[in-house]
Amino acid sequence: MEYATPLIINIESSLSKREVIEKVKETHLKRQAVMLVPIDDTSMNTAFFVADVFRRNGHFVQSVSQPHDGIPYNLALFICFMSNTVLEKQITRDDTLESLQNEASVTGSYKLIRACGTACSTAWKYSQWLIGTGEWRQMGELNLNAIPVKIDGKTIFKTTIQINLQKVNAWGV
Repeated sequence: MEYATPLIINIESSLSKREVIEKVKETHLKRQAVMLVPIDDTSMNTAFFVADVFRRNGHFVQSVSQPHDGIPYNLALFICFMSNTVLEKQITRDDTLESLQNEASVTGSYKLIRACGTACSTAWKYSQWLIGTGEWRQMGELNLNAIPVKIDGKTIFKTTIQINLQKVNAWGV
C-alpha cells in the first residue's frame, strides 16, 4: 500500500490551535500524514500542542530535527493519519502484573508503557510479559527520568520510566 507524501503545514503565529487542528483533521481524512513546521516561538508552542492532541488520540507522532537552511527552528512534527495505532498505558501502584495481563489490548501497533515510583518494576515485568508473548518487541532503550515535586518545602524526585514497544508484525516484518 502506498501513502502520499506528508503535507507540510507551516505554523505561523497568526494561526490558532483550533485552525491547525482542523487543517490536520482535513488532511487526515484524505489519508495523508502531516508535518507541522513552526516558524517562530509562538508557533512552536502551537505545533507542540497540536501534535500532542493527536498523540493522545492514538496517532503516531514523531519529531524530525536536522540542520537545514531556511528552517529557523530546525523542527518538524510528523503526525500519521491513522488513529489508534499508539496505545499508552500508565501503570500505577495499584496495578498488578495479573490485572495488566487480563486487560492487555491486542489493538494498535505501538505501546508506550509509563510508570513512576514503586510502579516501575510492575511496568518492566508487564513489558517483558508482552515481549514474551511473541507479539511485541522493545523499541530502543528504556527512558528513565525524574519529576521534581515539592513536598513540605523539600524537593524530591519521582523516578519515571517509559518503555516503547512495537507490534512484531506492525509493518509486515
